[in-house]
Amino acid sequence: MIKDIINKPQKAQLLADLTEQSVRQLLVLTQADTLPHLVLTKRRDIIEKIAQARRASVGEVLTQPKRNLARILALLLCQPVTDVESNTMDTLAAIEPAIREGANNRLEALIAADITGIAIEILLLAADQDESKKKLVRLLVALIVPLADFSVPTWIWDSCYAGRDEARAAQVNIKIQKP
Repeated sequence: MIKDIINKPQKAQLLADLTEQSVRQLLVLTQADTLPHLVLTKRRDIIEKIAQARRASVGEVLTQPKRNLARILALLLCQPVTDVESNTMDTLAAIEPAIREGANNRLEALIAADITGIAIEILLLAADQDESKKKLVRLLVALIVPLADFSVPTWIWDSCYAGRDEARAAQVNIKIQKP
């Protein structure tokens, strides 16, 4: 629905009316859920609308609150591409060229901003995948954990990196999903 905000603004307006809020409020409210897929599909036009609704820059929308960046990075890091780091940075730079500039121009710096949140989001993405993809996702978490300098909770490390059985991995997914 949000992807149609440019081509079919009446759909967004109908949804906003149905939920008794403005389109601006709808964009702000749904940003954490919609931004990862908008970034993946390189829909800068819609991300700009979210930025306008928030009265912020595109860069701020991608990185603040930290949950936005965690969800975006988790989805990009889980893509089946040959060079995940390059693909992730290229995709982010297609949305916000300033990502390549400054002190945070490396993927490691972006991951370090919220390593725990990213690890949790990756595990949540894995919950809906088949077993072969879950193993790949756990490997990905194991690769980013050392960047965290042990800020990721021990139970994530133990469950994913130490190669515990599938039942334990399922328990981790359940624990993460509960508030």
